[in-house]
Amino acid sequence: MRITIFIMVFLIMTGGVMALDDQTDSLPPGDSAPPTALDRIKKAGNADDFDSAAYVIVFDSSLNRVNDLGITYVDGYLLYKVLTEEGCKKLSVVTRGYEPLSSYVEIREVNIIRGDESIPVSVENVLDLPAPQSMIYW
Repeated sequence: MRITIFIMVFLIMTGGVMALDDQTDSLPPGDSAPPTALDRIKKAGNADDFDSAAYVIVFDSSLNRVNDLGITYVDGYLLYKVLTEEGCKKLSVVTRGYEPLSSYVEIREVNIIRGDESIPVSVENVLDLPAPQSMIYW
């Protein structure tokens, strides 16, 4: 069975949201628009291109900003492409570990892309669970 589900997960710890719409109106002549999530998914290939992979990471980017006090804020963006049913099962829960005494994670947007449609997922169901023994020891 071939699965054609795409999962776009934006994990944003702090800061803005990545623009996914076409920005061709504001580009200089001759420049092309940056790739959208749909462009990246289409170019990522399919299950036949990967040996027994359940999913692929299409895009993984972090933007670090440091304020005047030296505190770093990281905006993280993740885009997965599901290749098999097993990939759907594995990505049904996405986990991000962090040390809660010195940092926090804020999930601002999660979308599932199916075909050319982006389906927003409510972030109200995001759980912030303590790591084993209440902390992560680095």
